[in-house]
Amino acid sequence: TLNIVDIAHNASSWTGALLTKGLLFSFLIFFSLGAFAKSAQFPFHEWLVTAMTGPTTVSALIHAATMVKAGVYFMLRFMPIFYLASRLVPAATPDYNLFFFTVASIGAFTAFLMATQATVAREIKLILAFCTASQLGYMFLGAGASGLIKEFSIGFLTTFSYLMNHAIFKAALFLAAGAILHAIESRYMTDGGGLRKYMPATFLSMLLATFSLAGIPPFMGFWTKDGLIEIVHEAHLTPQLILAIVTAGLTAFYSTRLIFVAFCREESKHLEEVKRELGVHEAHPIMLVPYSLLALIPLAIGISWPFILRGLFGSIAKHVLALEEVPEVTLHLNIQLVAASLGVAVLGIITSLLIYVTPRYDKKVNTSVEKSPILLNLRNFLYDRWYINSIYYKIFVNGGRRLSSALSKWFDGAVVDRF
Repeated sequence: TLNIVDIAHNASSWTGALLTKGLLFSFLIFFSLGAFAKSAQFPFHEWLVTAMTGPTTVSALIHAATMVKAGVYFMLRFMPIFYLASRLVPAATPDYNLFFFTVASIGAFTAFLMATQATVAREIKLILAFCTASQLGYMFLGAGASGLIKEFSIGFLTTFSYLMNHAIFKAALFLAAGAILHAIESRYMTDGGGLRKYMPATFLSMLLATFSLAGIPPFMGFWTKDGLIEIVHEAHLTPQLILAIVTAGLTAFYSTRLIFVAFCREESKHLEEVKRELGVHEAHPIMLVPYSLLALIPLAIGISWPFILRGLFGSIAKHVLALEEVPEVTLHLNIQLVAASLGVAVLGIITSLLIYVTPRYDKKVNTSVEKSPILLNLRNFLYDRWYINSIYYKIFVNGGRRLSSALSKWFDGAVVDRF
């Protein structure tokens, strides 16, 4: 059957059958491969980086809210079934827990992997693409960790609220990025500088969306990010928790880096030429109004979060994830975890501010990187995407060409030439 309700009702029977044959864990992994690929989780992450830099930013709704989220939504629909199956068939619990651990580990590594690459990227949409893949990793981390805690439904609901938050602020960032690209006639943030004077509303909109991305209170991103980190802590996934907190700092760094370089630095020579030839101005209201409203929504939801939390989670549980029971929801924050995640986020923002807005620090950092072989190699390593894409090309593209060439020569000699 392809009916999710039937799959849930028969969970104990198919779990027992697969467990008896020793295929349960491998089945769960193969069952989830499509979701991993769709939502660009390691090692299937490379397609997203190129795909999201190509289309126009007007398609931000498809990018941010629907297309790449399909894999996360798929996992959130089936993870509760897997969790309940692990309780109905106690002998299957180790296999299910290993699966939950694997999902969380892949998500944590993907979040960190893509965040590191965003710290050195210069293309605006490329930074947003890295950001998207990193945030999707957070969601897989939350989905996996939720299966390892007692209040599993709270975990899945928190992860879905994180998905909602990302869909809103990322749509705002993509649309605002389109306004910047149109204004400066370039896809590189370094070709901007000083745009705050010419596009103040766009600057404010991107700043608000970035604060939600970085998890700064009172934005919605603060509540959802720290709720997700608390889930990972409750699941006792210490390495994944460390990666999640470090990634929070990297996220704040690269997101504010984009803002500071494009809007707050001295005007680039490219921008001066564009000003003389075309002029630089604020986006048309038909573009400006949508992303301005999208940037304000996370702030409004974040301020009202303590009052709407119970109703929001109840609606998600009933109408989206189809959970049989709506859990009792209370607002709870672990002060130590909040201090850690918020502390690294603030540190990331301050570091970005010092490096990219203060000229003397900017020059010192560039000089230090150029003079140090270690730092230069590290920057090249991150800029070349950990060389993963190069390895894929050598194995699959170049290897495929060699294989097809060899088969062609063999086929010509062994078959065609005999006629």
